[in-house]
Amino acid sequence: MDLAPDHRTRKLRNQADVIAGVGFFADEIQRAYAELGFRDPGFVRNGLRMFNWQPYFLARSAPMGQVTGEVVAATFGVFPLHRVLANVAEGLQLADFPTMLATRLTATTAAMTRILGAEPEGARRATELLRRGVDHADVSGRALYAGLRSLPYPGTTVGDLWHACTLYREHRNDVHISAWTTAGLTGAQACLLNDLRQKLGFKTFVRTRGWSEEELQVAVAGLERRGLIEGETMTPAGHELREWIEAATDVQQTPIVDAIGDDLDELLALLDPMRRAVLADGAYPSSNYVHTTAKDRKAGTSLGDDVQG
Repeated sequence: MDLAPDHRTRKLRNQADVIAGVGFFADEIQRAYAELGFRDPGFVRNGLRMFNWQPYFLARSAPMGQVTGEVVAATFGVFPLHRVLANVAEGLQLADFPTMLATRLTATTAAMTRILGAEPEGARRATELLRRGVDHADVSGRALYAGLRSLPYPGTTVGDLWHACTLYREHRNDVHISAWTTAGLTGAQACLLNDLRQKLGFKTFVRTRGWSEEELQVAVAGLERRGLIEGETMTPAGHELREWIEAATDVQQTPIVDAIGDDLDELLALLDPMRRAVLADGAYPSSNYVHTTAKDRKAGTSLGDDVQG
């Protein structure tokens, strides 16, 4: 089935994902988790503060309730099951899901306030418009989005903005996984193709997800059998499939931007200075916005949706 890309959804992803990312990468988050007993790696690599995967797995999945490691692995998509199971089991020795949920919200609100102020200009209006869109989204097959949607908005200006942006981010994660699994890819294969699409180098970013060399070799062999890669290069068939995945992701988010309607440009303009402030602070890695083609930069798109996990 031929699908036309909807660059509106990608433009909104570029803005919302950065603001949502404060809840993953800000220093306040790592310090709060360390206070619970989780190890803080405490160093920076390539401009990005490294963080412990255990609290990440727990806090991000916490909106779904007290789920198993298998559920976490299924909804995150791009991590090997054995890694998620081990991290969830060990992490639960330090804190349960409700504690992680509360800790993430408190720390993220503190980080957002430090970076943007308690009442950033345009934040209330941006939340109103974004909420109009994400409230319109279907929950079918969107487990992370549905879990987050079940929670109340925090009730502060920056907290509400972060919550709305995270709803959009997790919805896109859910539908992107739906797209690449429909295309018959495994999590490791989706990551490998994404590395090539972003010109990150073969078997580079995928390693941050915890796949072993043996697991990557199996994934590579499967991609070669399907004619999607040759050596360390993506074939025309691979590019075609990868573009279909992006378009299939777009079409599942089109109802959100349609609900925002003619106010989308206003929303993007309101979010942009806040996105820039987060990037300037270093509370979100900027690498996703470097490895793009000229066509993508002109369209205002960001690549790598399948590494959102």
